[in-house]
Amino acid sequence: MRESVPVLETRRTKSVPTGIDTDRVIRQYHCIFGLPDDYGTMPIKGAFKKSIKERGPGSEGKYKIPTLYCHDQKDSIGLPYTLEEDDIGLYSETEVLRGVQVAEETLIRHRAGVINNGSYGFHYIWDKMEYDEDEDVIVMKECELLEVSVLPIGSQMETYGVRSPQGIYMDDTLPEDSESLIKRLPREHQLAVRSLIERHISLAKNKPLEQRTLEKRKTKKVEQVNYNYLIKNFKI
Repeated sequence: MRESVPVLETRRTKSVPTGIDTDRVIRQYHCIFGLPDDYGTMPIKGAFKKSIKERGPGSEGKYKIPTLYCHDQKDSIGLPYTLEEDDIGLYSETEVLRGVQVAEETLIRHRAGVINNGSYGFHYIWDKMEYDEDEDVIVMKECELLEVSVLPIGSQMETYGVRSPQGIYMDDTLPEDSESLIKRLPREHQLAVRSLIERHISLAKNKPLEQRTLEKRKTKKVEQVNYNYLIKNFKI
């Protein structure tokens, strides 16, 4: 079974362009460098550089790389104002379109974590592919990037949505939703449920996730809440 990569913390200091409604922004990793996808392809840093320069935000190309829902060309949800490679992978920030049903639904689902994976559509550049016999993967040094997508399940499931400008996984509505549910319980059970939640949170904090560095593929502990533990074990 392939080892999973937890939600990482990215330290982004770039300012958001004037006029962008940050409440309508989807921040997403569409691939993680150095990890193979389900098709046996492994993108590395630099694979998207040429395409972003030619057709990314701020480029002079007539065709701009769009953000799609589930790779569906009829379901474009906006144009990314940020599309770049960093040390983790291919990252985008997109202000979703207003008044477009699929865009509105995608924004809601992404906020809720129902959509958490990213992906990308591309054409192969065959002379930029190299087979790694030891890893049994095709290393993709360059491709023609056509689009980036958000979707529930990606071919590289280590991708993830970034829930805040600081890059920390968060769910703004979780406290309110939890309290609303607790208040619907009989009064004699409310205190017990709150106490149970705190115990799960405390246990998750004391069981940190294992994280691989992408360069050396070594493990180290991450000081953050183990959300996978909470999702698996905390059910009301």
